Amino acid sequence: IGVVTQDVFLFSDSLEENINVSELPVGVEEVQEATRLSRVYKNIMEFQDEFSTVVGERGVTLSGGEKQRVTIARAILKKPRILVLDDALSAVDADTEKHILDNIASFETKPTTVVISNRISALRHMDKVLVLESGHVEEEGAHCDLLRAKGMYWHIYRKQLVERKVEKE
Repeated sequence: IGVVTQDVFLFSDSLEENINVSELPVGVEEVQEATRLSRVYKNIMEFQDEFSTVVGERGVTLSGGEKQRVTIARAILKKPRILVLDDALSAVDADTEKHILDNIASFETKPTTVVISNRISALRHMDKVLVLESGHVEEEGAHCDLLRAKGMYWHIYRKQLVERKVEKE
């Protein structure tokens, strides 16, 4: 099982050591591929020491999005059968979020993926969406079905569309 939460945990060590925490031998190429899939490879290559860059206590030298993508790379490297992303894409933009989710969906041995998110953009391509309110399932179904139902999910979707439009202006 691979779990990535919104509140990430990084060691005061190199990026490579933070990504490759497996006890099994993993090659440099596999670490690099995991960072490509999590869309953080280019950022790492911009650091002077690249994968040897020490990130400091809890990853203080990284942005929130970089921290999340490093921990996603860590989870990807494990090749889990179950992958839980608990608001793990909250600090990345919608385009990066889409690419990461598309990359996970394209794995040869695709993990069962549970995505917990307040952003509907992260849920659009999920097989099944559960809308929770006060600990209870209010709605469930595919994205398009929930939009057609014009319930809580639809209202959240419309609100987020307006917010994105305002942000772009």
